[in-house]
Amino acid sequence: EFRRVLFRSGPWTINQGRRVTLQDSEGGEIATIAQGVDANPADATLIAAAPDLLEAIRECLRHLPNNSIANQMACNAIAKATGETK
Repeated sequence: EFRRVLFRSGPWTINQGRRVTLQDSEGGEIATIAQGVDANPADATLIAAAPDLLEAIRECLRHLPNNSIANQMACNAIAKATGETK
């Protein structure tokens, strides 16, 4: 079982202006992705989906055979997302 990491509450949203930022459900800024011409909203979109993706992969893991490649991939992804990788 993976430890539960407390992230800022979701859903996370994208604020696009001169800089691309992520905000939590209360409007607090989580991160600045980029500023000016380097700003790529696609990066922010992927990062904003992270809480939902983590929840989905945890649910999928419950239904995968323990010795499958998909199970190992899911475990590795969860470990990376929760900071448990070495």
